[in-house]
Amino acid sequence: MARSIILVIVLNLTIAYTKAQSSNNENTGINEYLKKVRGIDDLIHNRDRTVVANQWREIISINPTDGEMWYRYGESLYLNNEPLKAVGAFKNAMRIGAVSIAPPDCAYYIAKCYAKQKDENQALNWLQRSFDMGYRYLSAPPKDSVFFPYVNSERFKTIIGIPIHEFKTRDEGWRFDLQLMVREIRRKRIDPYKSISKERLDSVANVLYTKIPSLTDIQVTLELMKIMRLVNDGHTMIYAFYERPELLKNLPFNMFFFKEGLYITEADVRYKDLLGCEITAFDDKTIPEIMQGMDPILNRDNECGPKVMGIFRMRTLPLLYGLGLIKSPDQVTITVKDTSRNTRKITISADSPIPTRKLWDKLPDSWTSYYAAKNLTPPGYLQKQFEPYWFQYLKNKQTVYFQYNRISSEDIPFEHFCDSLFDFIYSNQVDRLVIDLRLNNGGNTRLVPYLLDKIIASAKINRAGHLFVITGRRTFSAAQNFASLAERFTQTVFIGEPTGSSPNFIGEENPFELPYSKLMANVSDQYWQSSWPSDTREWTTPFFYIEPSFKDFAAGRDPDLEAILSYGALEKQ
Repeated sequence: MARSIILVIVLNLTIAYTKAQSSNNENTGINEYLKKVRGIDDLIHNRDRTVVANQWREIISINPTDGEMWYRYGESLYLNNEPLKAVGAFKNAMRIGAVSIAPPDCAYYIAKCYAKQKDENQALNWLQRSFDMGYRYLSAPPKDSVFFPYVNSERFKTIIGIPIHEFKTRDEGWRFDLQLMVREIRRKRIDPYKSISKERLDSVANVLYTKIPSLTDIQVTLELMKIMRLVNDGHTMIYAFYERPELLKNLPFNMFFFKEGLYITEADVRYKDLLGCEITAFDDKTIPEIMQGMDPILNRDNECGPKVMGIFRMRTLPLLYGLGLIKSPDQVTITVKDTSRNTRKITISADSPIPTRKLWDKLPDSWTSYYAAKNLTPPGYLQKQFEPYWFQYLKNKQTVYFQYNRISSEDIPFEHFCDSLFDFIYSNQVDRLVIDLRLNNGGNTRLVPYLLDKIIASAKINRAGHLFVITGRRTFSAAQNFASLAERFTQTVFIGEPTGSSPNFIGEENPFELPYSKLMANVSDQYWQSSWPSDTREWTTPFFYIEPSFKDFAAGRDPDLEAILSYGALEKQ
């Protein structure tokens, strides 16, 4: 019986498709179709919803195979107050699929259609279905006016993850947050049980549920962080950066793990004498002991991750105190060695509200860097580290150095920047392009293809020994995608450290708030396969590995760029 039904459906679809193609061939040429597709934007701007809906109807009658076209048709019908007709369009979009529209988004819009039709049961059925399919935006439905009639219903709140009533106790609030976080891991995470079994996830959550009354707030926060760490990817985490008052107690300096050890590189001017000092201990714990103690909360894609996240967490003293690693949440006594290797101890208060992630955007006005404090010139890669993208011409080396710090489009639109970059390359004596990704933590991968196309098309640059990418521990997320695609489709030579992510990885950032604690949580819900399916490496491997050293940092040297500029010198002799 089931097979017969399937055969009938397939036959009907085939007949419909054939008729559409026949109509297409008989009545509409490709240029007329192109005119209809291009003209839709003008119609939308004119805000005539009926005309827009009719135009989309004509478009999908010519080409019924495009899921995105069906979705846009559904949108136009919804906006034209034809919600039940829109349901059919969204179902087609969900069945066919689209590049930029996920099936849960289609299900969500179907829920909106039924809500607009005032069919509460069907609206909530489809809303539940969209969440079961992995709908990403927990905060969207309560703000969507079409769902306003349902926001106080228990069923609506349960679907979204909203408390049914005000929390009567602290324990009730924390327990709700725990249950919501675990629900989101199960609901959203790609392959949630890849690194932790369902039984273990349930077990650790149940143990924490029971222990909450005996734990402090910071200890509960840490236990939530530990559960997220067990999921085992670099994006899935409790942020714990700035969301609660106790998380605003950070050390007033920044650090970096060099080959020689952990050094202070930027600081509040009150502590500028510590710049360039190596930290060897926090209270009575050595730095390796601190790192080992923090390991259960350090999210990562690979073993470069702790060198980045370790700095994040080490600056926030309440986290270290909650883990039992230091004696106070408010201050710590650090043991340092200065540049003359003299050792001393100094007690530092955690009086900076600035989380480490914010230090990647700019330094606070009251802070200074190692180079500024010592009146030294920093290496090129640290001179404009807060700009998203920029380039300079090293004329005597016939090299363009392009520092790519964020996958974003800002004051200068990124496409315009790429046009300018390659116009310069073609108009000047340029033999080599260097793309520096070592400080690039990611952004919007959809911006990457434009640059990649430019590189692939450039016979001048896309040659072995003429295209280089510098990578590092902070090369992560969308920056990793660029590195993976460049490795796959261009003649790139990689120099530096391994990347902070894997060529193929589970990731994505779409944080949600835990209602009681206000902590921000994120669960990865995308699988990025930018490399070959068989690529199981934990990072993109550099052709020539260079571990950052404090000796080079203090001297203002960039050994990565130096290596690139000397590449192939033997062949030219």
